[in-house]
Amino acid sequence: MRSVCVINPNSSVSMTENLQVLLLPMAKECHLELAFFTAPEPAPKEIDGLETSRLSTEVCLPVLLPLLDAYDGFLVGCYSDHPLIYELQRRTDKPVLGIFQASLIAGVGMLEKAQKMVILTSNNEWERILDDSLDSVFQVDPQLVGHRNVILPTKALGINVLSLSDPHVYGQIKAKVRDLLTATEATCILLGCAGMSGLDLKLKQEPEFAGVHFVDSVRAGIQLLAR
Repeated sequence: MRSVCVINPNSSVSMTENLQVLLLPMAKECHLELAFFTAPEPAPKEIDGLETSRLSTEVCLPVLLPLLDAYDGFLVGCYSDHPLIYELQRRTDKPVLGIFQASLIAGVGMLEKAQKMVILTSNNEWERILDDSLDSVFQVDPQLVGHRNVILPTKALGINVLSLSDPHVYGQIKAKVRDLLTATEATCILLGCAGMSGLDLKLKQEPEFAGVHFVDSVRAGIQLLAR
């Protein structure tokens, strides 16, 4: 059985625990053995931009290097074009995938002709960062080349990353999804944060969102690494 290390590049243990709850049940059906890594301090509790991404890479990389021989693949659980992905890829021939890239690949695979998709992220700061990353990602990944026109500008919830799993904010998330579908032509929403993992299951059950595709980026990454 192949093994995959799921990397949480921030030091929030609760986020890793949420990922374990979500992913361990699907590990057997994907024929994978999953291990989970949480960035040690002084990695940031929350990655909210380029500076915290850089810091998390500096902290994680030396700890992860001795683990490269222990697993068959690696999933970096930060929804961004995170530098840790490329640092690991430079040091191993094993598959290293980020959940940002995984969600884009999964989303493109769900679209029919002329349909559009959109990223729903957490903080407003991520709108520009993710949009700035899209051009390079769509040019580099062979599964995405030629599909840049299917994605609309990123939209933010305006909710702190660590609050996304709070049941009290689900109403805000649902309202934002409703507004997004009304204002755009999107038929597929990419849930653009590891902290949103599992929300796709709840949103799909809402009658008002019938026919809309929701992509859980973390589960998409596991499914791609299981191929």
